[in-house]
Amino acid sequence: MEQYRRVLIAAVEPVRVRGHAVADVAHLLAELIENGLNFSPPTEPVEVHGWYDAEDDTYCFAVIDHGIGMPEEDKERANARLSHSGEEALLSASTRFLGHLVVGRLAHRLGEGAQVQLFDTTGGGLSALLALPGRLLAPAQAGPATPQPARPAVSSLLNGFRAGVARAEARSTQGVSS
Repeated sequence: MEQYRRVLIAAVEPVRVRGHAVADVAHLLAELIENGLNFSPPTEPVEVHGWYDAEDDTYCFAVIDHGIGMPEEDKERANARLSHSGEEALLSASTRFLGHLVVGRLAHRLGEGAQVQLFDTTGGGLSALLALPGRLLAPAQAGPATPQPARPAVSSLLNGFRAGVARAEARSTQGVSS
């Protein structure tokens, strides 16, 4: 598919995923990238970023498009589909939303701590954040990497993702200790 030439691997820190999770993670990323390609202009790249957060032992991927975006109400419904793994939803869903349900199902199969959420992209478009818990990761091998620099608006968005992941982790830790 020629559209995949528009995928820009912008800045991805090295990561190794445990063998049992590789197929589901790859399928998840392929679905998210395909959505970005389908709903953004053919002249705009779909950016992929990845980083490890040592503080909460989580690896995050951000798939960022600069397309048409999604109204807030639709985004809330999409995020609900992404977090729901029920088979009844899969059987009764419109084909238009099957991708969201497939992504939600794959994230659910990865187990506790794996999640996908949609956010607005600064300047227009939609961004998907895939968070993988440390139990799905294997030690990374250091290697030469020269990531592409992120656009300023994307850098700001990624910093917001990182802060959001940290806040979510702090809330879940507080809930456990209370």
